[in-house]
Amino acid sequence: MNEQKEKFYLAAIVVLALAVGFLFYRQESAFRKAGGGVSITESEVAPAPVNQAEETKKEILGALFITGSVERIDGSVLEVNATLVDVSKLDDFDYSKPALLPALEKKYRVRVGKNTIISVENKTNASLEDIKLGMLAQVTSSEPVYGVNEFEAVRIIAYRAGI
Repeated sequence: MNEQKEKFYLAAIVVLALAVGFLFYRQESAFRKAGGGVSITESEVAPAPVNQAEETKKEILGALFITGSVERIDGSVLEVNATLVDVSKLDDFDYSKPALLPALEKKYRVRVGKNTIISVENKTNASLEDIKLGMLAQVTSSEPVYGVNEFEAVRIIAYRAGI
């Protein structure tokens, strides 16, 4: 009796596999008749024609903020040591491999004006006096910051390193 059950189950599995295969075949045929069948060769699966280095440069050069550590406070001017993407090395960068973009360190002089909005840790209405040396700061400008050494801050968000 067990042998008959095994043969029955085996036959049922074979019939089910054939039925599923037939359904896939019919679906593929209908898809191709509808114009959806696209044949792609290996040569057609090339990187997008967009120059990745140029697109990345454009994004970076248009950035309106820096992030770095506060190295010096002189009156209403902060000196912030920021880490930026080195756009001069992007042409040689291999975008097909996951890696960090090439970086460089740059010192900025950030002017704090009367309209600069300052947040320090959890204090949203902070002042320049609340910012301490060694804090990390994200500083936003109204103009792109990559090509300048000094700018006026629109907003500063400062926090202790490690938070």
